[in-house]
Amino acid sequence: MFAAAFLLCGAPRFVVAAFTDTPLPLAVTMALSGLGAGVLNPILTTVMMEKVPDALRSRVAGVTTAGCEVRGR
Repeated sequence: MFAAAFLLCGAPRFVVAAFTDTPLPLAVTMALSGLGAGVLNPILTTVMMEKVPDALRSRVAGVTTAGCEVRGR
């Protein structure tokens, strides 16, 4: 499920944007990519909660959030 969602939210939107002239196929692809990206966060959060010890959880969550914020700019 993780791999399928990761692949769905990546390259397909760029491929469709490169090969289509109308916005409808791109809108459908972007909607499906958004659904794929929405599946990733609960999976990643569950794995993080399982693997990180309780004493370090807030630090790891803070570093993860900071890394995502910096990368997004």
